[in-house]
Amino acid sequence: WNAGFDLSLFRSRLNITFDAYYKYTTNLLVNVPLPSTAKVPSLYRNEGEMSNWGMELALQSVNLDTPAFHWNTDFNISLNRNKLKKLTLQKVYYFAETSDESGKESVVRMAEGKPLSCFYGYVSKGVDPQTGNIIYEDRDGNGKINANDKTYIGDANPDFQFGLTNTLRWHDLSLSFLITGS
Repeated sequence: WNAGFDLSLFRSRLNITFDAYYKYTTNLLVNVPLPSTAKVPSLYRNEGEMSNWGMELALQSVNLDTPAFHWNTDFNISLNRNKLKKLTLQKVYYFAETSDESGKESVVRMAEGKPLSCFYGYVSKGVDPQTGNIIYEDRDGNGKINANDKTYIGDANPDFQFGLTNTLRWHDLSLSFLITGS
């Protein structure tokens, strides 16, 4: 579903648009790894279900409008949240391999109940001022840092995205600038 509204105020000098949506996807395509004896390393399969919801707000204003000078501002902000609801073949998929002294390691995981593409690793507690090494959290409390101390530490999806544009026009000369962020 998708719902929204548009509002125009002050003879269209201020326009507001708001939209919200929810989508549930079934038969999500997932790149499934195959055993090393297979002729191809992986194949795409309908393997999951996922929910998505989000909102977007847009504001447009005419700040100044004279025959010689015109200034308008556009602002928008949006957010999207997703969650993997179901996997059939495997409960966790591993992506983004990196290598270090101990070998290859996947730092992105896709698992039920989590957003797509969550980062998985150690929680940093800061830097040891004596050595300059990162201090990791001993999550299992056994006094040493090992694979049991890893956890989900974030996801690649931004909390929100925004954009702000200002356009200034003086006679035939115009200036526009855009600021974006997430």
